[in-house]
Amino acid sequence: MKKHDQDFLTAIYQNALTACRSINNVISKVKAEQLKSELANQITLFSQISADCDNLANELNIKLKDLNLYEKSSMWFKINMATLFDKTCRNIASITILGNTMGVVDLLCVMSDCQGCNPKIMTIANKLKTFEEESINNLKVFLNKEYNRGQKDNCGTINKNTTPSSNSTRQNTKSKKSTNSIDDNSTNADL
Repeated sequence: MKKHDQDFLTAIYQNALTACRSINNVISKVKAEQLKSELANQITLFSQISADCDNLANELNIKLKDLNLYEKSSMWFKINMATLFDKTCRNIASITILGNTMGVVDLLCVMSDCQGCNPKIMTIANKLKTFEEESINNLKVFLNKEYNRGQKDNCGTINKNTTPSSNSTRQNTKSKKSTNSIDDNSTNADL
């Protein structure tokens, strides 16, 4: 039974560590304070769950395994590639939601396989599952087009999403300039 408990606790520990490290890799790219705050909260809670696993492992005399170097490098590379050209709140929230969703799926599979394990381990697993599901819900607001409209993106520029009325105002202004240029018999490079 101890081997089963060790595998279960290690899976929870690695799940929380992966989430924590992934968010740490992406948070430096975030300029929007609301998203940065949400991600910082997630780092704190995932770190707490990792510490809970560590404490329980010591109590149960279980040795936890960290991710190997390949897994860490692969995770870092994937996150940096996914944010290389798109550092918007929407993209970063999407990446984080996908990571949390993968964490929930992996955790549900492990929980299903480990029925009858130490109840303290199952308590930590349920805590992690609940937290990951809440994190997904908290990040959904950043996917909303309305949230991103008019907000500065992570590069500090204003998002190009505009309301239809302001877009048509710009087009009308351009039309008037073009008409005035034609009326003045001057050459217009835009024509």
